[in-house]
Amino acid sequence: MTRPQTILLAALAAALAAGCVDDSSSGPVDSGPIDTDTFVGDGGVGEYCELHEDCETGFCESYQTAPPDPDAVCAEGPGDGNVRMLGTLRDFVTLELIADEEVRIAGAMPVLADPLTAPTVAQGTTNDLGRYDILGDDNATKEMIGLVALVEHSAYYLTASGVVEPEIGGYIYPAGARNHDIWVVPESTIAEWSDLLVAHDASLSAYVPLGEKGGVIGKIRDQDTGEPVGGIELVSRTPESIAQIFYLNADGDGLQTGSSSANGHFIVLDASLAEKLDAYEGDELVSGHEATLGQTFGGIFTTSIQVHDDDQ
Repeated sequence: MTRPQTILLAALAAALAAGCVDDSSSGPVDSGPIDTDTFVGDGGVGEYCELHEDCETGFCESYQTAPPDPDAVCAEGPGDGNVRMLGTLRDFVTLELIADEEVRIAGAMPVLADPLTAPTVAQGTTNDLGRYDILGDDNATKEMIGLVALVEHSAYYLTASGVVEPEIGGYIYPAGARNHDIWVVPESTIAEWSDLLVAHDASLSAYVPLGEKGGVIGKIRDQDTGEPVGGIELVSRTPESIAQIFYLNADGDGLQTGSSSANGHFIVLDASLAEKLDAYEGDELVSGHEATLGQTFGGIFTTSIQVHDDDQ
């Protein structure tokens, strides 16, 4: 068994042993009353919003995260404990919209085990604008850790993007997904970045090819413009993290450590179960919401981290 596989299985076992994941049919133990008023704002139905917590309904109807969707409005939530997942599918490199593509939603835990066999809990197809609108019922919201969007597309690698995780009390899903931007990654990019890892450090050959042996790739973006941001250091808030973080250099032909280049692209190896990253510019925390990562073998995880949010 390769080292990355051993690490992931060990993290999964540790989470189960610590009670972080409840795999019993009875579900999580109630931790007591939850003040849900702290998760809603005062925006009325039809008013502009950027986040769910801007709205009195607790649901912002938005199809993109960065830049904020200019047409986003507060709307009635899906109700009955459901979660409505809205988003846009794009090429990770070119940002091209991907139309008429199936988006499959699965639980994060089954995806970590095997993305090919993870049971589908909801699904939908992107329209001509690359947008999808998927409703998850209790088959989705009973999933622990979170929900992941899986996409397989010709010339692209099987890509997994986290879309929503339980937030209220640690086990109750919000009315809608927080992440609206999901990606498909060209197979050529996977091969190129795998070669860059080995060129950077020959000992990293144990982690390639990316995808087949796990790994996370992502973007650091300005919240207001969606443009890539350089000079950002990603720092794990996960206790005893062993995550290795590399940034694509400005020319795109090598990797660097320390902080991002102007293209904002990065690779994470050895991400643990629900690894959380914050973004710093010098000593200043500049990410309004942490990124939650995972990795699976046979699929590439993608993520984006938004910085310089005026509302953080």
